[in-house]
Amino acid sequence: MVNDEQHYVTYDKDPNTSILESENIDGLTFSAQGQALGAKAIGGGAYDYGQGRVVFTAAGHTNHVLWAPQYLEIQSGQ
Repeated sequence: MVNDEQHYVTYDKDPNTSILESENIDGLTFSAQGQALGAKAIGGGAYDYGQGRVVFTAAGHTNHVLWAPQYLEIQSGQ
């Protein structure tokens, strides 16, 4: 768990490919295009594309997030 600015993203891939989730614990919610999406959002995903694999994360943008042990573990693929 890290404390940082939450990014709500539109993830148009299969929800089963989600690998991270963000949650606003301050009670703030998000809505887009008239649809209430709540306090949780997909924070990352991984899926096959052609002969490769795409990994996307929106985990944060400060050093304490990018150096969190769990985030480093995701980056190393272990």
